[in-house]
Amino acid sequence: MNDRVHRWNDGEDCLVVGSLNDAPFEHGYRLYSERPGDDLWEEIFNTDAQIYGGWNVGNGGGRVRATAGVLDAVLPASGVLVFRRL
Repeated sequence: MNDRVHRWNDGEDCLVVGSLNDAPFEHGYRLYSERPGDDLWEEIFNTDAQIYGGWNVGNGGGRVRATAGVLDAVLPASGVLVFRRL
């Protein structure tokens, strides 16, 4: 990650993760960067959510802990997730 993908809104840090893979990463995909730090991130948007006609592959709107800059998240196929730092 770099500064070009850093997003924030009224003091909230957001992390946008997209996958163009044709299969989901159901067992997790590790993102390595200093930006996630050692913080807790909450999934606030998933393009694969059932309400949008998707398969509901993701983190269920749950929280994912980043440790030493590593965030391990479930990613849907050809989808986008948005996380908010808590």
